[in-house]
Parts: sequence; C-alpha cells; structure tokens
Amino acid sequence: MSSKSIITHITPVGGNIFADLGFEPEEATRLLAETDQIISEKLAIKESLMAELAVWIDANKLKQAEAAEIIGVTRPRRFRRNQQEGH
Repeated sequence: MSSKSIITHITPVGGNIFADLGFEPEEATRLLAETDQIISEKLAIKESLMAELAVWIDANKLKQAEAAEIIGVTRPRRFRRNQQEGH
C-alpha cells in the first residue's frame, strides 16, 4: 500500500475550504470570514510597504538592483527583465 494520498476533491474558487473539511456550516462561515480578514490585512500592509518602497527608491534615484542590495533582498525577476528591456 502506498503512503501517497489521492486528491478526490478540490475546493472551487469562491468555495469554503472549511465546509469542505467537514466543519459545521456556522463555524466554516466564521473561519472563512476570519481568514479572509487576515489575508486582506496582510495584503493591505504589503501594498503599503511596496508603495513606500517605491517612493524611497524614486527619492533616492536608485535602480532596482541598488535598492535590493541596500535592503538586503534579491531583486525579483520581473525587475531584472524590465531593466534588460530598458524599462
């Protein structure tokens, strides 16, 4: 017998994974609302940080590679591609 699991169900877009996992309807609805709120908050923080970072890069007239080096992160591929294309 294999230890691999076979996926027999995929939650559709807009579905409730918690309901699919067998939680009671009320709890599944509550859990989905909580996770949606957490995700929304994290995305808002990320968007805010990215906007601030863009302002900082522009204010310091930095290239993406220079900014990445200063803050100690690798540069996303799309930035490398844009720079190669002259963007």
